[in-house]
Order: sequence, then C-alpha cells, then structure tokens
Amino acid sequence: HQLQGAPSAPLPKIPDRTLDHPQRTDDTLTAPAPSFAHPHHRPPLQQLHPPHSSTPLPPRSWWSNPGLPIGLATLVVIAAVASAAVWVHHGKDPVVLYQRALVDSSLKDFAGAAALYQQACQLQNAKSCTALALLYETGNGVAKDPRYAAALYDKACHGGDFESCSALGKRYFTGDGVPRDLQQAFDFDQMACNAGDLAGCSQLGILYVRGEGVPRDPAKAMSLFKTACDGDDPAGCSALGKHYADGDLVPRDTRKAVIADGKACDAGHASACTRLGDLYRTGDGIGQDTEKAKLLYQKGCLAGDGKACDAWLNPAPTLASRQ
Repeated sequence: HQLQGAPSAPLPKIPDRTLDHPQRTDDTLTAPAPSFAHPHHRPPLQQLHPPHSSTPLPPRSWWSNPGLPIGLATLVVIAAVASAAVWVHHGKDPVVLYQRALVDSSLKDFAGAAALYQQACQLQNAKSCTALALLYETGNGVAKDPRYAAALYDKACHGGDFESCSALGKRYFTGDGVPRDLQQAFDFDQMACNAGDLAGCSQLGILYVRGEGVPRDPAKAMSLFKTACDGDDPAGCSALGKHYADGDLVPRDTRKAVIADGKACDAGHASACTRLGDLYRTGDGIGQDTEKAKLLYQKGCLAGDGKACDAWLNPAPTLASRQ
C-alpha cells in the first residue's frame, strides 16, 4: 500500500523473488533471488507402530473412556500430529518466518536467514524486507547488491517499516545503490522522522545544516538533533555535541557538549568519544582528566576513529580537530 506523503518518484516496486531460480542479471532490479539451501528442512514424520504381541489386545477407545490411562505411544502420536500441524501453519506465517530468520542470524547462518526473510518479504512482512535489504547491502549470506538492497528498502518503507525509509533517505544522500537525489533524501528522511524514526530526524538535521535538498536552517537542524538525542539516537547526540563544542550553529556550550557526546560515546559513536577525549585532556570548560581522556581515545580508536588512535597511541598526542 502506498503511504500518504510518500515521495513522488520512489524506486520501482520489485516483484516477489522466488527461491528456485538462481540466475541473476546486472541490469535489472527484478532479477530472481539466488537459491538458498534451507537448513531447517524437516523430513516427514515416521509412522509409529504398536509393539508385536502374541496375545491380541482388545481395542481401546480412551477418548470415550476418560478413566483409562493414556499410553505412551498414543501421546507420541498426538504430539507428532500436533507438531506437524504447527510446522505447516508456521511455514505460511510471515511473522514466524521472520522470527526463525532472526534465530538463524543470531547463529551466523545468514544464508538460511536470507531464505526465510525472502519468503516473509514475499508475504508482505515489511520488517523481513528490511532485514533482507541489510543482508544484500553487507553481502552476508547473499551476493552483495546495493541496487537490490535499495529496492527492498523502498518496498519495506512503503509497507510501513519506517526504519527502511531513513535507510533509503541515507542512500539517496550518498548515492549508494541509487542515483544521488537530495530531494528524495529529504522526502524519505522527513517521512521517517515524522513517523518517529530517530535516525531519519538526525539525517534530516544534516540536510538543514548543509542546506541540501532544503533551505539552510541551523535552528531547525539543532531542534532535530535534540529530538533524536532525547530519544537516544547516537548520531543525533553526536551531531548535537559537535555543534555545541564548535559553537558554529549555536553559542558554544561545553557542558551541553559533554552531555550529548557522552551519550553518543556510550552508544559506541567513535567521533563523539574523540571529541570528549579532547575536552577532558585540555580541561576545556570542564575539569581536566588526562586518564579519562586516554580511555575515551582508546574507546574511539576501537570504534574506528583514526584520530582517536593517534591520540591514544602517541605519547605526545595531537588534539583531534573539532573542525
């Protein structure tokens, strides 16, 4: 279903991709999906036979005589039939397919997860489309395909999973898997933010800071970053901390910078840890604490910030730039 307020020119909708055609083409998003070997194939249940006896036993109708005990064999048969019924039902339930795929992903069986996400996505489970898009984006369990990932994000977004809307907005901003289109980036980020997806609010704030896809509006940007940070979005907190530390969009306020960057660093945002390390190393607006600064540089380095690595490993570190 098309959502009200959706961008006027979304990516083309993708048809359902069956799992029994492994051929792919490079010039279309509608190519069939790779064939995934399902790791959870369950063989047919074996029939249970009563044990042989030289003395024939009279027939027992325990369901018409509740006073008689239920035999073990009867219980096994009942359990087997119930299990088979549940298995057939679950095989058609997109929510259960999605949950089973999450288990496979947690066990690092990404190919098995992709097969289950694919089935659930075909059954219009938007979260499964999002999860499948992430696998195609990263190349886990499937061949990496940014264009098909973007098409899946589009399908999920219009299916009501607004996390995919912000993911698609980011790709229109960077041009990853789709042509770069700042207006589309703004539309999808705004759709996500309005629906409560905080990553969309953070990305929308960046557009307002840069004046890309929308007129520049620093006050609007800071409001969006604050909304995202209040909801514990690491990118929003990091952006808020950066601009409070720089004093470029608002008057400089190191106390607010420490609070915002602290939340972002605790969530693993590398550059926020580095900025926070700078503030503690110099005592800029806060009490100087070189040991704490060192630990923050270490955390930023391990999270992937090269500037933090230089500051942590160099005996006489150069302050990481805040520009």
